[in-house]
Amino acid sequence: MDRSRNWPHGLGNLVRRLKAVAIGFCVSLCAATMAHAGGGGALEAVLSATSVTSTSSGAAGVSGTLNAVLTATETRTYYQAPATVGWSTLGGAARAGLRGVQRFVPYVGLALTAAELAGWVYEDGWFNKNDGIEPEELTGGSYYCAAPPTWVLSGKYCTATPQAMQSFILGKQFKNGATNLTVTEAVIMDNGAYVRALSYNAAGTLVDAIAISRGSTLPEDYWTPGSRPATQVTEEELAKLIAQDPANHYTMLHDVNGKPHPFPEIVNALNSIADAITNATGASPSVDAEPVIPNETDPSDPAPPGDATGQELPAFCEWAKVVCDFIDWYKKEPKIPEDEEFPYEDISPEAMEDYDSGMSGGTCPAPEIIPVLDGEFELQWDGLCTFVEYLNPLLQGCAWIAAAFIVVNSHPRRF
Repeated sequence: MDRSRNWPHGLGNLVRRLKAVAIGFCVSLCAATMAHAGGGGALEAVLSATSVTSTSSGAAGVSGTLNAVLTATETRTYYQAPATVGWSTLGGAARAGLRGVQRFVPYVGLALTAAELAGWVYEDGWFNKNDGIEPEELTGGSYYCAAPPTWVLSGKYCTATPQAMQSFILGKQFKNGATNLTVTEAVIMDNGAYVRALSYNAAGTLVDAIAISRGSTLPEDYWTPGSRPATQVTEEELAKLIAQDPANHYTMLHDVNGKPHPFPEIVNALNSIADAITNATGASPSVDAEPVIPNETDPSDPAPPGDATGQELPAFCEWAKVVCDFIDWYKKEPKIPEDEEFPYEDISPEAMEDYDSGMSGGTCPAPEIIPVLDGEFELQWDGLCTFVEYLNPLLQGCAWIAAAFIVVNSHPRRF
């Protein structure tokens, strides 16, 4: 109830005006405070990524829901946005871990495990197929080589004989413009002058043919298909292999502190959340993340020692010291101990002259003195010894009879 209505007319109008001014001042003060905590207070409204959940792998990369928190002066508001980290980024992170970049060290174990499951082996900075066949050097005056871009291969393949090339290209693909054709037949032409690859369709019609001629110079970087059919594994191929196990997604997307890696895709998703907040409230929160591209050099990471191309594993032995110690121990030549002299006892016949088997009469033990109260009691063994002397012939007789039964029963019986 507004009691000012009962006051004199002039005084009531004054009171009502004062109330309006007070209410307007409060509204203005609240609005200014909210603006300071929002758009006008970038230092006090920070948007940070907390985790990536509900992940799955697809054609574009590993996708999930990015969870973020907006921290203002006295409030915390949570947001979500979809995010997809591409295979190129994840593959670069895997290669950076193998290169020794500290922030991506957890990728090393995932990469080595995935490579082992795929039948690859890590050697000389590359993943190669572990086929158990040692690479061989090609010697001679002429070679047959198949190499990209005509052939859909991951490297340059050369052989010394046309027969080896014929066997290798059968089933491989080569390009016919933008189309990849599969070799369905490979024949040796002109007495080994070159190998001709033929591609037939399902109707048996020849679609295309290509010839691999003989050359006299080997490429600097080549593989022999008979010794090592798989060469370099690409970063994206390695990342896709790691991501086949959904349990690896968390390690691929988060650092050792459980915070999402600031991959460019993650930072872009954070910026989209910040833009949505600005459009809805007028506030301008700052994004707490600087994008990191794994393929580029990060000044905060130490330079890997050794090979400048970054094809070493300097960080692996830091967190897998037990494994490295075992490998070093296994490589060492075993030390054969020198012959030691062991004590021995002379058991020659001369040394056995004084040996007593215990079959003699023996002697009775001396009396045992037992203290009793204030005196002593002497325990005599003479009676027991006399009894045993009478019992001795009986015991020996039983032993001889038992021995006789053993000897008789040990011979086979004939019926």
